Amino acid sequence: MNEIDKRTKMMSFALASTLLLTAISSTSSFATTGQLPIKTPFSSSTFYNKKVCSLSPPLSKTTLEMGDESDPEPLAKEGQWRAFLDEETTGLIYYFNVDTGVSMWEPPTKTFPKVRMSRGEKKAMMSIREKYVDETKKKKEEKAQESKVKRESFFGSLFGGDDDENDVKDESKQVDAGIVTDIEVVVAASDPKPKEEKKGTPSLSVPFFGAFTKPAEDTSTKTDSATKTSVSPSPTPEKIQVTTKPRKAIKIEIGTKVIPHPEKIAWGGEDAVFAQGRTFGVFDGVSGAEKEDGLPLYSVTLANEMKKSSGKKSLQLENLRKNLLSAAELADETATGASTAIVASLGEDGILKALNMGDSCLLVVRDGEVFAQSKDIVHYFDCPYQLAAESPDRPIDGTTLKTELKPGDTIVMGSDGVFDNLTKDAICDIVKTGSSAKAIASTISLESRRIGDDPNAITPYAQEAKKIRYEGYEEYSDGLGGKVDDVSCVVVKCS
Repeated sequence: MNEIDKRTKMMSFALASTLLLTAISSTSSFATTGQLPIKTPFSSSTFYNKKVCSLSPPLSKTTLEMGDESDPEPLAKEGQWRAFLDEETTGLIYYFNVDTGVSMWEPPTKTFPKVRMSRGEKKAMMSIREKYVDETKKKKEEKAQESKVKRESFFGSLFGGDDDENDVKDESKQVDAGIVTDIEVVVAASDPKPKEEKKGTPSLSVPFFGAFTKPAEDTSTKTDSATKTSVSPSPTPEKIQVTTKPRKAIKIEIGTKVIPHPEKIAWGGEDAVFAQGRTFGVFDGVSGAEKEDGLPLYSVTLANEMKKSSGKKSLQLENLRKNLLSAAELADETATGASTAIVASLGEDGILKALNMGDSCLLVVRDGEVFAQSKDIVHYFDCPYQLAAESPDRPIDGTTLKTELKPGDTIVMGSDGVFDNLTKDAICDIVKTGSSAKAIASTISLESRRIGDDPNAITPYAQEAKKIRYEGYEEYSDGLGGKVDDVSCVVVKCS
């Protein structure tokens, strides 16, 4: 090798090293922050195709990682672009330009080949991604715990701290909606020598910021079977005795109703529901997903498996998430299509836990008004998060709701076939009729179908479509019109 060749090789090596160090620095920063520069699905919009999901919203580009000849075989390629799996951090597909060194999360061109993976490779990808999500969630929980400790320390300094021997911490009352202390305070004087009066910890009700929830009622002036606060005054109070009154078990009555799309009546439509013990759910089959003849629907498989794993007692959020993941993994292997999912469980203590994957919804109606509701999760309008063999969306991605109910509350859970056509006020009006859970579910479903057939109705779906102004939504340009769809509804009455 002559001197010129040596210098050329050294310069090439130096340039490659610089680019590699830059890429490693970028990746390290990404891993440290624990946040994705872009939240985009596997294969971008090539999988998500519910209704008009071929319309992909604009996404920005980002440099993630540098590649060279030591990179693994690309999953797909076109021109200078290559598709790789980020096995080190996120478990997502990224696209790398071998000329410019630029990486992005979405396919670089409309003609880029669809990434295809075996089921084993998909499972490995999901394992990496779930590990990343778990680590990110753990960091968030640690920060939340630190904030909680600081908050408790702050309130303790205001109200005398937590060292009072008479203060009682009732862990069964701790919910996401805040710490609610239901106590009966009795002041008595049994010793002629009065001691210094101690102040009890006041009742606190902190709103749950993940869902819409009305402020809790002031229990100091109201009394019911669940909460009672009474004070017997004494001129010389000696001590405070704190007791916790047990709550009466919440009884439930469940009613369900499914109405298939008019063109799918022959085979029952694509929606499915289940109710088992104190756990229930709605699964909205994705009409635009490809389906293979001879296999059960993804939504039906989810419903059947969740019913088998639920049992008679209520489930915690972690159990709901675990059971739904197991059901999805089985459906990945044995079923066809795709489905959104919303599942919930109501304990005898009145604590409601819900997990939502997609654009279905759960409402809690109290005194004729919406008291609490779940939050939907979508990639963009008309393209909800969904479970399927080729989807990266998993139960860990879903939104959650945890709140406390009381006798007289009514839960309404439904697919988008309900909430795209009926306003929340209309649903509340139906609940206020006082009918049975089964009758309410039937009325809501039938009214959703009626409105869906009305081209002049003012509906939530038409109002949103009017704002979007995407191609394909011209019929809703005036904000009018129902949407014909499968309709599924579950109603739970509390007593």
